[in-house]
Amino acid sequence: MINKIHAVGVIIENKEGKILVLRRNKQDPEGQTLGLVGGKIMGEEDKFTAANREVKEEIGYDLDLSQLHFFKTYFWKRDDLNITFETFKIFVSENPIINLQESENTEYYWLYPNEIYRRKDLMIGLYPILEDVYGTKRA
Repeated sequence: MINKIHAVGVIIENKEGKILVLRRNKQDPEGQTLGLVGGKIMGEEDKFTAANREVKEEIGYDLDLSQLHFFKTYFWKRDDLNITFETFKIFVSENPIINLQESENTEYYWLYPNEIYRRKDLMIGLYPILEDVYGTKRA
Protein backbone atom coordinates (compact mmCIF):
# COMPACT_ATOMS: atom_id res chain seq x y z
CA MET A 1 0.00 0.00 0.00
CA ILE A 2 1.32 3.42 -0.96
CA ASN A 3 1.03 6.15 1.65
CA LYS A 4 0.41 9.73 0.61
CA ILE A 5 1.75 12.86 2.26
CA HIS A 6 0.72 16.42 1.44
CA ALA A 7 3.30 18.88 2.77
CA VAL A 8 4.53 22.45 2.47
CA GLY A 9 7.95 24.05 2.38
CA VAL A 10 8.85 27.72 2.69
CA ILE A 11 11.88 29.36 1.11
CA ILE A 12 12.73 32.23 3.45
CA GLU A 13 15.16 34.52 1.64
CA ASN A 14 16.93 37.47 3.26
CA LYS A 15 18.12 40.73 1.70
CA GLU A 16 21.58 39.20 1.04
CA GLY A 17 20.00 36.48 -1.11
CA LYS A 18 20.66 33.76 1.45
CA ILE A 19 17.97 31.24 2.31
CA LEU A 20 17.21 29.51 5.57
CA VAL A 21 17.76 25.75 5.75
CA LEU A 22 17.26 23.48 8.74
CA ARG A 23 19.02 20.24 9.69
CA ARG A 24 16.52 17.48 10.38
CA ASN A 25 16.78 15.23 13.43
CA LYS A 26 18.48 11.92 12.78
CA GLN A 27 15.36 9.87 13.64
CA ASP A 28 13.25 11.59 10.94
CA PRO A 29 12.96 10.38 7.35
CA GLU A 30 16.00 11.72 5.50
CA GLY A 31 17.44 12.43 8.95
CA GLN A 32 20.39 14.77 9.38
CA THR A 33 19.82 16.32 5.96
CA LEU A 34 19.14 19.99 5.26
CA GLY A 35 15.72 21.11 4.10
CA LEU A 36 13.32 24.01 4.04
CA VAL A 37 11.10 25.06 6.90
CA GLY A 38 7.95 23.02 6.44
CA GLY A 39 5.96 19.91 7.13
CA LYS A 40 2.69 18.09 6.64
CA ILE A 41 -0.63 19.77 5.93
CA MET A 42 -2.99 18.78 8.74
CA GLY A 43 -6.64 17.81 8.23
CA GLU A 44 -8.63 20.34 6.25
CA GLU A 45 -5.94 23.02 6.54
CA ASP A 46 -5.21 24.99 3.35
CA LYS A 47 -1.61 25.19 2.14
CA PHE A 48 -1.14 28.85 3.21
CA THR A 49 -2.34 28.11 6.74
CA ALA A 50 -0.11 25.04 6.88
CA ALA A 51 2.92 27.05 5.73
CA ASN A 52 2.31 29.68 8.40
CA ARG A 53 1.78 27.04 11.11
CA GLU A 54 4.92 25.10 10.17
CA VAL A 55 7.11 28.23 10.19
CA LYS A 56 5.70 29.20 13.59
CA GLU A 57 6.22 25.67 14.98
CA GLU A 58 9.69 25.07 13.57
CA ILE A 59 11.39 28.45 14.03
CA GLY A 60 8.97 30.54 16.12
CA TYR A 61 8.37 33.15 13.40
CA ASP A 62 5.03 34.63 12.32
CA LEU A 63 4.83 35.04 8.56
CA ASP A 64 3.31 38.09 6.93
CA LEU A 65 0.89 36.11 4.77
CA SER A 66 0.46 39.06 2.41
CA GLN A 67 4.14 38.60 1.48
CA LEU A 68 4.01 34.79 1.18
CA HIS A 69 4.01 33.72 -2.46
CA PHE A 70 3.09 30.29 -3.74
CA PHE A 71 5.75 29.00 -6.12
CA LYS A 72 5.08 25.46 -7.32
CA THR A 73 3.73 22.03 -6.43
CA TYR A 74 6.20 19.13 -6.62
CA PHE A 75 5.50 15.40 -6.68
CA TRP A 76 8.00 12.81 -5.45
CA LYS A 77 8.00 9.10 -4.78
CA ARG A 78 10.10 7.72 -1.97
CA ASP A 79 9.90 3.98 -1.25
CA ASP A 80 6.19 3.33 -0.57
CA LEU A 81 5.38 7.03 -0.21
CA ASN A 82 3.91 9.57 -2.64
CA ILE A 83 4.65 13.14 -1.62
CA THR A 84 2.86 16.27 -2.82
CA PHE A 85 4.99 19.24 -1.78
CA GLU A 86 3.65 22.81 -1.99
CA THR A 87 6.48 25.33 -2.18
CA PHE A 88 6.30 28.96 -1.08
CA LYS A 89 8.74 31.84 -1.02
CA ILE A 90 8.97 34.91 1.17
CA PHE A 91 11.54 37.71 1.41
CA VAL A 92 12.47 39.08 4.81
CA SER A 93 14.21 42.42 5.23
CA GLU A 94 15.79 41.34 8.52
CA ASN A 95 16.73 37.83 9.55
CA PRO A 96 14.12 36.65 12.04
CA ILE A 97 15.17 35.47 15.45
CA ILE A 98 15.20 31.69 15.10
CA ASN A 99 13.80 29.63 17.95
CA LEU A 100 14.31 26.08 16.71
CA GLN A 101 11.84 23.41 17.68
CA GLU A 102 14.63 20.98 18.53
CA SER A 103 12.36 17.94 18.44
CA GLU A 104 12.22 18.51 14.66
CA ASN A 105 15.46 20.26 13.68
CA THR A 106 18.87 20.56 15.29
CA GLU A 107 20.59 23.43 13.44
CA TYR A 108 19.89 26.21 10.99
CA TYR A 109 21.96 28.02 8.39
CA TRP A 110 21.58 31.06 6.16
CA LEU A 111 23.30 30.07 2.92
CA TYR A 112 23.38 31.17 -0.70
CA PRO A 113 21.39 28.85 -2.99
CA ASN A 114 24.50 27.81 -4.95
CA GLU A 115 26.28 26.94 -1.65
CA ILE A 116 23.35 24.79 -0.62
CA TYR A 117 23.10 23.08 -3.99
CA ARG A 118 26.73 21.94 -3.89
CA ARG A 119 26.23 20.18 -0.56
CA LYS A 120 25.75 16.43 -0.35
CA ASP A 121 23.55 16.54 2.77
CA LEU A 122 20.27 17.89 1.34
CA MET A 123 16.83 16.36 1.39
CA ILE A 124 16.51 14.90 -2.09
CA GLY A 125 13.61 17.20 -3.04
CA LEU A 126 15.57 20.37 -2.36
CA TYR A 127 17.73 19.97 -5.49
CA PRO A 128 14.90 20.46 -8.03
CA ILE A 129 13.46 23.34 -5.98
CA LEU A 130 16.81 25.18 -6.07
CA GLU A 131 17.07 24.48 -9.80
CA ASP A 132 13.61 25.92 -10.48
CA VAL A 133 13.74 28.92 -8.15
CA TYR A 134 17.36 29.97 -8.61
CA GLY A 135 18.46 28.30 -11.85
CA THR A 136 21.10 26.44 -9.87
CA LYS A 137 22.78 23.60 -11.75
CA ARG A 138 25.27 20.96 -10.75
CA ALA A 139 28.82 21.82 -11.79
